[in-house]
Amino acid sequence: MIRLACLLALLLTITSCSSGPKEREFELDYKVINASQKVEPVWLEDIKKYEGDSGYHYFLSQSENRNRRLCIKSATARSTAVIAAEVSQEISNDYTEVTSLDNDSEEVKTFYEKLTQTVRTKVSGVRVKEQYWEKRQKKSGEELTGSPYYACFSVVGIKEETLDRAKKAAQESAIVLAPSDKKEELREKFED
Repeated sequence: MIRLACLLALLLTITSCSSGPKEREFELDYKVINASQKVEPVWLEDIKKYEGDSGYHYFLSQSENRNRRLCIKSATARSTAVIAAEVSQEISNDYTEVTSLDNDSEEVKTFYEKLTQTVRTKVSGVRVKEQYWEKRQKKSGEELTGSPYYACFSVVGIKEETLDRAKKAAQESAIVLAPSDKKEELREKFED
């Protein structure tokens, strides 16, 4: 009877483990000591897998800190920067295409930085939808080294209409920043 119970428990453990997400198959340079959830959320690997409210666009932001509360706050605070960077990158790509400049040129870098600042001022109404944290400790071989720290992740949502307003404001700023002979071409590119 005891053998049957042990066999049944083993079988249940195997089947329950095989039906969930699979473990990572690569060597990590840290050990996860604790986490806010037993299973790593699927949205960590691909934010497109996050199913939230319709009419929202979702972004993933992250942070590391030795203090969990500060780590979570920092990950959330970085969300505006993540949104601004994504919008700026999209517009910057159009800008480099129209101006035929190299992405690494000083002019494009300056353009990108100014544009990112503009977008940050226009982004509002960002809402935290999900959060996940892990307490980690670095490892060297099999030994743990250094102090534990937290890695925190936040999924934030912004209404599509708010994001569109920020994009339009950034596009107008891009046109202002563009060389005179490229302004009209850039405007046409944005209207496509």
